[in-house]
This record gives sequence, structure tokens and C-alpha cells, in this order.
Amino acid sequence: MFSDQIVAMIRAASPDMEREGRLKQEVLDFIYEQQLFKLFVPEELGGRLCTLPEALQIFEQAAWIDSSFGWLVTVGAGGGFFTPFMEPAVSQVLLTPRDAVIAGSGFPAGIAQRVEGGYIVQGRWKYCSGSTYATLFTANCYVKAGLQDDTGQGKNTENTHAIRSFILKPSQVKIIQDWDAYGMKATGSHSIEVEACLIHEDHTFSIMEEPLAYPHLIYQFPFLQFSEASFTAVVIGMVRHFFDEARDLTEAGREGWSQSQLERYPAVWKQIKNEEKKLKKVIIAFSAGIDEAWTSFTKQKVLSNEEQLHFSHLCKATTRTAVQAVEAVFPYLGMSAVMEGTTLNRIWRDLHTASQHVFLAPYPV
Repeated sequence: MFSDQIVAMIRAASPDMEREGRLKQEVLDFIYEQQLFKLFVPEELGGRLCTLPEALQIFEQAAWIDSSFGWLVTVGAGGGFFTPFMEPAVSQVLLTPRDAVIAGSGFPAGIAQRVEGGYIVQGRWKYCSGSTYATLFTANCYVKAGLQDDTGQGKNTENTHAIRSFILKPSQVKIIQDWDAYGMKATGSHSIEVEACLIHEDHTFSIMEEPLAYPHLIYQFPFLQFSEASFTAVVIGMVRHFFDEARDLTEAGREGWSQSQLERYPAVWKQIKNEEKKLKKVIIAFSAGIDEAWTSFTKQKVLSNEEQLHFSHLCKATTRTAVQAVEAVFPYLGMSAVMEGTTLNRIWRDLHTASQHVFLAPYPV
């Protein structure tokens, strides 16, 4: 899926990307070349249009290479899910370019006032991964009912509970560089702010409405479960990388440990193997559950409420088990594991940052 040369290139760039807080240009160029931000964009718009199981394999492998790389590929690709809900003429213009990618937020942190021909939008949205290179943004707003009159006052301005998504150009958005988490530093997950900006009618959409174009199966899959599975695949990739590094560190310390602490090497190795065994079972179960759900969905064109709940539980349980496996090994790895400059420590920080996402939290969304 990714050549050894590409893996080496991205991993060599990882320390600089973490320090600079963004992807290196050569990594972005590779993403554009391989259409990794377009895994859910129709071929008519220059995309690859994968099935969910195909995309999850790519997300997992990308996160195994580098946490931030995997996260950004996943988030950037996920924006393609919105394609059929946009006006076709708009998606044609905005999503066809080679470097097209969406950043944004699903949390309704903005307010939209209905006016003639569109909406006046304002708000501030957190955690917009990929903000530094996004070619467009999407942001959710509560819609305030009623048109404004000549004085700027609303007519029938009673608030509604309607939520709509708005398409914003980079020129309409102010990026607030406030992403200071201890992990996932290269994701550029900054806040964005919009102040009283007119957004035309054709630059708004809702994934709760019927698609306007491109009747492909992936767009009919429930968005919550789509997102949960995508982020779970990223976590699995990170944890696989963590265990690779843990094994390498243990082997590197074998000779020194054997001279001063005879039982340390076999004890650490046993702990790693025990947790990897548990992890392998969970990953196999996750993969099987995804395949089963996708097969059912392709036949019925719907997931029942029971299937959706089971799917969500599978994703959250897989994430919890993966994090717990890392936590069970981390204390055995010594002082080098707490040094921020090491790959193993970076993965540990990235994993604990990523697994805080609301879609992976153990409580119901």
C-alpha cells in the first residue's frame, strides 16, 4: 500500500513536522499524488471513491507510518463524504482541483441568520485539523429563523433547532493558531473564526437531507458510524507502531539489562507479547465486524438501529482495548519512554490525544 521508500520519507520527516506543527510539503505532495484526500470523492471529480473497508485499511496503514499523517489523511478524506449533499456545480468547482481538501468542524458553534440569497454566518470552531492547507472549510451553525429587514433587525427571529453546514473559502476564515495539545502536534488542528460573513445559498448543505448527486453507496452509510470506524482505524495503526517501537527498544536494551537486571528483559518481553496477543484478537474482531456490517449494508442499503449501536460499541471497545494495551506496556519501557524526542514517546502522546476525540469516547455520543 505504501512503499518502503515512502514509509522512510514520512518517518524521517516526522520530528520536523511535530516541531513545525504541520506536514512537510513533500508529504503533502505525496498525498495529492495518491489522491489520499479524495478517497470518498467520486471519480468524476478526480477522486478514488473507496468502499469503507478499503479506506479503513489505508487509514490504519497511514497512522502506522506516522500518527499525524494518518490522522490528517483520515480527516481530509472524510470531508469527501459531503460531496453528494453539495450543489453539484459547487462540488465540481471546489473538489476537482488536485489539492482540494476540506477542514472544519461538525460542532454547531456558529449562528447563521437567514437573509436574502443566503445567510450571515458568524462563529468560532475548534479543532479544525488540516487548517493550514485546507482549500475550503465546512462549519456547522444553528440557523436563526426569519429574514433581516433594512434596519438589520430580524422578522420572526425566533431561534430554531435547525443545523446546517456552510462552505467557507479560506479568504472568509481567520485561523486562530491555538492548537497546543501535547500530541498530534503536526495536525494543525487550530480554531477558525468567521465574523458576519455572507454565505450564498448554494454554499450550504445538510447531510440529513437527500443527496443531490452521486448516488454511490458509501454516502448512504450512517455518518456517525463512518466517523467512528475511521478514527478507530487510526488508533489501531498508532498502536501497531507503538508495539513495533517497544519491541525495538526492548531488544536494544537487552545486553545492558542482562548485566544489571537479569530478569528485566524476559519480563518486559513477556508483557509485550501478552498485550500484543490481546490486541491482535481485538483487531481481528474489529475487522470482521466492519466487513460484516458493510456486507449487510450493501445488501439492505441500511443499518438497523441495533446494528448501528453494535457498530459504535465495537469501535469504542476496540479503542479502549488498544489504549489499555499500550498503558500496560509503557511502564516497563524505562526512562527513554518519557523522553519527548523519542518516536515511542511521540506515539504515546499522539495516541492519548487522538483517543480523546468525542467519537472514540467510551460514553454514548
